[in-house]
Amino acid sequence: MKKLTLFALLITFAFSSFGQSQRLVLLEHFTQASCGPCATYNPSIHTLLVNNPDKITSINYHTSWPGYDPMYNHNTVDAAARTSYYSVSSVPNSVLEGNYYNGHPNGWNINTVNTLYAIPSPANLSINQYLSANNDTLFV
Repeated sequence: MKKLTLFALLITFAFSSFGQSQRLVLLEHFTQASCGPCATYNPSIHTLLVNNPDKITSINYHTSWPGYDPMYNHNTVDAAARTSYYSVSSVPNSVLEGNYYNGHPNGWNINTVNTLYAIPSPANLSINQYLSANNDTLFV
């Protein structure tokens, strides 16, 4: 009976931690080089990212409006696709873990990041990379 209880206890602990990893919060940020409010909010977002690299990472999408943005011209397909997917109609705007937040800091802040970070990830992703012998290709 003791062996059965011990076995059941071990299985319970094994499955309770199975598949759970530390989450890294994903920020998808929509901005634009000619956007006045973006120039106001982007430095605080940058500071939050720099101060919390183990909690949050970002992908920045530059839109084609409200003015000219040369960075948009370097990635029009992805920026347009994500802008359309989230129905972004103004910048700055943020999407954290797939949830839309209007602007920053009123829409989200470090408390929002901490709340999302505390949720265990249902999956673990491990990446191994190496360079070719000629150091001209990176394999992931």
